[in-house]
Amino acid sequence: MSQVSHLLRDDGYNVLPIRSPTVPIGMERLRICLHSHNKFEDVKGFIDSLSRILGWEKKKKNVNDNNSNHNDYPHNNIIRSNL
Repeated sequence: MSQVSHLLRDDGYNVLPIRSPTVPIGMERLRICLHSHNKFEDVKGFIDSLSRILGWEKKKKNVNDNNSNHNDYPHNNIIRSNL
């Protein structure tokens, strides 16, 4: 997660990793904070950067090719799993 955090910072997003011992080893995650001043374009840009970094772009294109709905995007599963 530290590498992902650094790459997101290179793209202009201040995302910090949450590492052991705060969370168990293997369960590291990213701390993402949204604010009331964030615009839709800000959030979309972040999701696009994260998708590119994690290699989700290809999967996203395949989802669009199959005319699937937005619930098939990989990042939606990540977001839902942490609620």
